[in-house]
Amino acid sequence: MKKTLTLGTIIMSVLVLSACGNDATKKDKPNNTTENVAKPKTEKYYFKNDELKIHDLKIKITNSKIIPVGKTGNEYGEKPVLAIWYKVTNLTNKEIDPNTAWMVAFEAYQDNNKNRENKLNVGSLPDQKFIDSQQNNIKKNGTVENAVSYELDDNTTPVTLKATQGLGGKELGTKIFKIKEALNTEQSNSTSNSNSTSSTVAQSSSVAQSTSQTKQVATKSVNNNNQSQQVATSSSSQQTLSDFVNEHGMSPAAYKMQHDGMSQKEALDSTPRGMKSSGEIQMQNELNKQQ
Repeated sequence: MKKTLTLGTIIMSVLVLSACGNDATKKDKPNNTTENVAKPKTEKYYFKNDELKIHDLKIKITNSKIIPVGKTGNEYGEKPVLAIWYKVTNLTNKEIDPNTAWMVAFEAYQDNNKNRENKLNVGSLPDQKFIDSQQNNIKKNGTVENAVSYELDDNTTPVTLKATQGLGGKELGTKIFKIKEALNTEQSNSTSNSNSTSSTVAQSSSVAQSTSQTKQVATKSVNNNNQSQQVATSSSSQQTLSDFVNEHGMSPAAYKMQHDGMSQKEALDSTPRGMKSSGEIQMQNELNKQQ
């Protein structure tokens, strides 16, 4: 009898433990569901690795350097310039030229004022090979090269290039240009080239004097234009070149030629320097030389 009870007790205990084990297994076993792993979002618009992409276009910065006053690419300037070379791809059927593409998306700042932002003025076109193509429209999916420059307010403070989606658009990123280091490199290269060509200095002195005189005449003409014309047509005194281009799709000078019937020279002469593109400044210098 006792053996029968003991055996029965053991069997009951095993059954109870087995049942508990099954319940635990059922509770621990997850439901057969598919988990959706979030894929990393692909950025629609961006500025990274020297490349900008916005709704209508793509711009790739290819090179940059500091050009001192009087050197090739800054013959008529009164300040050193930061020159930037780039490629533009038109992603649409819209009329987009290299100058407008850059002005829509970029502005440059040199943070040397503790109270306000210091936005840099555009300088002359630093590369003559683009003077005839800078305002030509780009075909859809076509890519063209161009260049732009910014006048530096000092030779040490880094320049911050800010990229946005356009007028009122969010900031997409920045690129920092170390001016002091770049200028030292440029001066070092210039000194090296000067030493290697020292035997020709005497022969070229008359040419240098002539260039200096031409520069003075051109600079005087530009200064007179700036003094006589303070506000561009159809733009407020607070509006920047980028603001105007984003609003009208062209520069103030181009707007005057298209809508007001002005000649190229009249439009350029009546537009303040700060409201002209690099190419327009260079074109005005060329027109002044022809007088």
